[in-house]
Amino acid sequence: LKDAVDAGDLETILKKEPKFKLLNSYWRNDPALFEKYSTLSEKLLEAADEGKKDEVKKLYQEYTSDPVFEPLKQPIKRNKFTMTMFSYGAGKSYNDA
Repeated sequence: LKDAVDAGDLETILKKEPKFKLLNSYWRNDPALFEKYSTLSEKLLEAADEGKKDEVKKLYQEYTSDPVFEPLKQPIKRNKFTMTMFSYGAGKSYNDA
């Protein structure tokens, strides 16, 4: 979504409204933080609907400034032999002919 925000692609941002609501549920057990991030996402989507690209960039930066997003900003480097849930069963096993 960062690429869409940087490019000013407001249509893509508006299509991600369900993702914002899903992401906001991360803070559902902390009412103060839940209210903060729900309000931020609503303001961001309203600004996108009104065509305010600079406001969207500012609100997105504020939304993603939480330390919880830090691990998502750095890609995970894996060597070619790393097993993931997606690689499980992707190739042939030793018993396959």
